[in-house]
Amino acid sequence: MAEIQGKTPSLFSADGSMGQAVLEWWKRMQGLTGENLNALETASPQPGVTGERAELKRAESLAETVFTPAYQRLRLALLKTPASRPTTPAEEAAVAALARVLVRVKAAETAKSFPRRMGEPGEEGGDKPRVSELRFKRLLRSDNPADLADVLIRLLPMLEHRANPLELAEAIWFWNEMTRKRWADAYFQALLG
Repeated sequence: MAEIQGKTPSLFSADGSMGQAVLEWWKRMQGLTGENLNALETASPQPGVTGERAELKRAESLAETVFTPAYQRLRLALLKTPASRPTTPAEEAAVAALARVLVRVKAAETAKSFPRRMGEPGEEGGDKPRVSELRFKRLLRSDNPADLADVLIRLLPMLEHRANPLELAEAIWFWNEMTRKRWADAYFQALLG
């Protein structure tokens, strides 16, 4: 998982093959139709593949996740991309984490980044962020895909299960010091800004 001049390459752009594979899988899981990610923010979900989605949500670990058809669909979709990923054990774990987290994202959010939304005040107003600093720091301390997935799954309800699936995919795939720094910058900019 290389970095170029301090910046992580974007494998999961909306117009890239891996981004398209993840986005199509996510839309299928949520029963959404539409081409444009921005248009999906207001889309009404259809039943989708409720059985597969429910089975994946019941998986409590990455080991349980790999035995679900939904995970296998995502893995095969990524293997068919020109990048032919996943190829390493770390990438396999990242795909399982992606599946566990993204199946819980109910609506696309492209206006603001996920970490920025965590640092913004909650619905009731005031100066308390949606996600406390303590929880956010726990997220930043996640050091493997399993821990990261567990923390993100607990944070999604605080953000109404809304996120940009491609942004989360990129962060989970490249969870490293640069990603942590970018997320910390965005969170504290919203919190202190």
